Amino acid sequence: METIKCRKCGGAISETDYFCPHCGKKIKTPPISTALGTQILAYLVSVFVPPFGLWYTYRYFRNGDPRSKKIAIATIVLTVASIILTVWTTELLFTYLNRQVQNQLDGLLF
Repeated sequence: METIKCRKCGGAISETDYFCPHCGKKIKTPPISTALGTQILAYLVSVFVPPFGLWYTYRYFRNGDPRSKKIAIATIVLTVASIILTVWTTELLFTYLNRQVQNQLDGLLF
């Protein structure tokens, strides 16, 4: 394993380090966790706040390993399904409300 120097303090750091052990400067972004708790959070966000689920999809795809890619696919499927369900139920709601208002108006005119 090759050691390189920190750009900030000049201390020796390893290629696998995410932060300089001497000064604490961030060397590279650590990969997103694939722990069960983190996955559940990503899935919940994808379902209940769909547009923000795309952020998790991007981060997991960028991670690169096969497990992260599977999580990314699950988050994108949940996000898209949630968006479709939201649009569909909103359309049904507006159709129902439109009929109710039209019935009320018809009752007032005749």
